[in-house]
Amino acid sequence: MNKGKITSWYKAELDKQYQIFSKMVDKLVMNKGNIHFAHFGNGLSVYNIDREDPNSNDYEKIAHISPTRVVSWYKGVDYIKEEQKEHIQHVARTANPHISFSQDTPVFNTKYLGDETEE
Repeated sequence: MNKGKITSWYKAELDKQYQIFSKMVDKLVMNKGNIHFAHFGNGLSVYNIDREDPNSNDYEKIAHISPTRVVSWYKGVDYIKEEQKEHIQHVARTANPHISFSQDTPVFNTKYLGDETEE
């Protein structure tokens, strides 16, 4: 193989791996319908992109997952489905996100608690 073919093959492989990784992240953590998660330095903030907070003109905050995996609920939780509440609790128990795509420092400082469906 010449250098040009190796480079294009390598780029194609990286693109494939990125697509697979992006789908995994989306499926596991990043969103569940109108529920989104974000890291702002101290755990994960959970917000509803379908509703705006009239005081801040930002998305309505639903919950916060602390670095120790404790979920604190906010009044916006009244506007989401039970399935979405369960998803937030599942993320708190099982997710292992990093603070950013390029930094491998974990968001949570407590151990992954495992999937409660595993026996």
